[in-house]
Amino acid sequence: MPSFYLLTHVRFAPGALKDLPQELARLGVRKPLIVTDPGLAQLGLADRAAALIGASAIFTETPENPTEAAVDAALSAFRANGCDGIVAIGGGSAMDLGKALGVMATHPGRLIDYDVTQPSFKPVGSITPLIVVPTTAGTGTEVGVGCVIILDNGHKGIIDGFGLIPASVICDPELTVSLPALLTAATGMDALSHCIEGLFSTLDNPPVEAIALDGTRRIVGAIERACSHPWDLDARAEMMWGSLAGGYAMLMELGAIHGLSVPIGALHHAHHGALTAAVMGNVTRLNATLAPQKAARLRQAMSVPEGQDLGDFLNGLCDRLGLSRRLRDFGLKESEFAGLAAEAEASGFNITNPKPLPAEAYLRLLEESW
Repeated sequence: MPSFYLLTHVRFAPGALKDLPQELARLGVRKPLIVTDPGLAQLGLADRAAALIGASAIFTETPENPTEAAVDAALSAFRANGCDGIVAIGGGSAMDLGKALGVMATHPGRLIDYDVTQPSFKPVGSITPLIVVPTTAGTGTEVGVGCVIILDNGHKGIIDGFGLIPASVICDPELTVSLPALLTAATGMDALSHCIEGLFSTLDNPPVEAIALDGTRRIVGAIERACSHPWDLDARAEMMWGSLAGGYAMLMELGAIHGLSVPIGALHHAHHGALTAAVMGNVTRLNATLAPQKAARLRQAMSVPEGQDLGDFLNGLCDRLGLSRRLRDFGLKESEFAGLAAEAEASGFNITNPKPLPAEAYLRLLEESW
């Protein structure tokens, strides 16, 4: 059965950060905790946001892969400062930490109690009002229903539920111009993968498919300009729209691209977007044979000439962006192939691939991409 939501209030414009006070007032938040990472804190973005809303508490210690310990530290700051809302500024890590903080500020127990990968987990209800301000265009977390946190036991916990949808999203393309070219490329290709896999999903949801195709068109048309001309705000805006589209496309779940990139990332802690880009072309080539009608729509959205292989087109895009397509560059060893192929076959991602792939198919994909 199709499921779909448009529950997030989005302000989208260059310079939209200035609307932060209005959004806080709309939500009745008087004292938010600003959550960000050390890099953005050094750039002064948190201080800039704090200046817009007057004195505010700031938590700057978001790790690259957010942890339960960091959530606990942010919760201590939230409570010590009498906060009543959260402003998460950054990429997927800061937004995920903001979501998990919102859960812990309003729910009893520990994060593991709400981890949907556990056999018995508690559903998440409403959380503390959360405003997210993305500074990358890739994860789609700004409109997503979940977050990923490394728990104290080392497990990657997934907290999921409609209560985690941010109450407000401020999309300001100006905030992405300082992102280095390779990160712009990697995060952008991650957003593209969400759009492509949302389209190829076995779930039936025409409105979301249309959003996925629109995001695909925007990203493919803008990503090279955004990387080569970082101050091109039109290109940056297109990428940010594409990220939003990818976030909605994930309602359709994902497929074999993530079936490979996620477990490889867990093994070797490489950048998720870069890993996703490395396998995207070869997986899409295979999936195009499994869902030819959807492949035709994808070809049109990406303006791929008739006769050109979709996988070759995506691989060529990776090459032009300077992203590696060799998994060995991420530390992958041939001895790890069998285990990864079995994990990909058993994963939930395989269920919504155009057709579930056997381990042998994943082995061939790993060999092609190694």
